[in-house]
Amino acid sequence: MLVEDVGQKLPKLQGRIHIEKGDDNAIAAELVARGICVWKSLEEVVTYEGEKVLNGLFGVPKPSFTASGKSVLRLSMNLVPSNSILRQFQGATKHLPHITAWLSTFVEEGEELRIWQSDMQNAFFNLGFLHNGIAF
Repeated sequence: MLVEDVGQKLPKLQGRIHIEKGDDNAIAAELVARGICVWKSLEEVVTYEGEKVLNGLFGVPKPSFTASGKSVLRLSMNLVPSNSILRQFQGATKHLPHITAWLSTFVEEGEELRIWQSDMQNAFFNLGFLHNGIAF
């Protein structure tokens, strides 16, 4: 699944992990327990153009707090490093609308078009799952 190295410009192949010191093992163990990630030795990690390809992750604050007052975070993974060196599965995703596709939509008199944020979120997560459904 690796793209051919033809000297193309690539982003940094080593993402950062933005977490508090000491939380790394607990977060990693939870990601493995939930089947999101698997343990790999450093030797098994893909090397591309002489660099290990390492994705990153970070937390995005939600509008809620824990009982102790800490912000609740949504975990986001930065898969730019691995996505930049892997062929993308096209599948049916090319038929999903992107946000600008709605700009040319015409609604005739007496008709209405309703779009919910959840429609766009579902399209986003569907694309993410289809493109990034590879275990690292």
